[in-house]
Amino acid sequence: MNGGRSYADAVTNSRGQVWVTGGWDGKHRHNTTEVMIPASSIEGEDTWVRGGSLTFARYQHCGVTLEEGSVVITGGQEGEAKHGAALDTVERYEWGGGRLEVMPRLLEARWTHACGLIRIRGREAVIVAGGRVTSSPGDELNTVEVLIIGEARWRPRQPLPEPRLAPAMVVINNTPLLIGGNYATGVKDETFPDTALEYDVDTDTWRPVARLRGRSHHAMVTIKSSKLTCS
Repeated sequence: MNGGRSYADAVTNSRGQVWVTGGWDGKHRHNTTEVMIPASSIEGEDTWVRGGSLTFARYQHCGVTLEEGSVVITGGQEGEAKHGAALDTVERYEWGGGRLEVMPRLLEARWTHACGLIRIRGREAVIVAGGRVTSSPGDELNTVEVLIIGEARWRPRQPLPEPRLAPAMVVINNTPLLIGGNYATGVKDETFPDTALEYDVDTDTWRPVARLRGRSHHAMVTIKSSKLTCS
């Protein structure tokens, strides 16, 4: 990239491009963005170019790419206050560009949450899960919300079995899979759930489907065989 950043968000599109938004560099929180344009040949190199700016600095947010190519960015922390207040703001941006619209606010402000794109009764919908409200122990969330694109408000869905700060989510065949995260069990004690959870969109239920070593602030990606990698 042209500049280092952490706690940013990254989304992809059907052209193989990556759009990185917001984040911070240890001193400043950013509203800047960068787009990675993949090389057009084996000999070429991927290119990073500056994208359109977010309407304000934010970090630890979560974005999804809609089927028509625009991007919905949910929650996060704002970039002005000393500690960064949790956001319930939801905005839709053109790919790599400016804001297209302000969307309905989340029912609960949250950051370090997971999100994904699903279909409910044939309509596109954004799902968000977990995260936290402040940096205090015990403020981690187990709540889940869904916004059907075009509707006026988010709807609560079945909560996670336990709070999860900084989990990761991928959606395979319209089935969200959530792994990792953690929550406080005391002033200095934390629990890292080792269950991978699968969400059934039709029945609004979560169920454990696998176990792996607990972790948080990680990432997951899918590959063409519909397998996933977690790191």
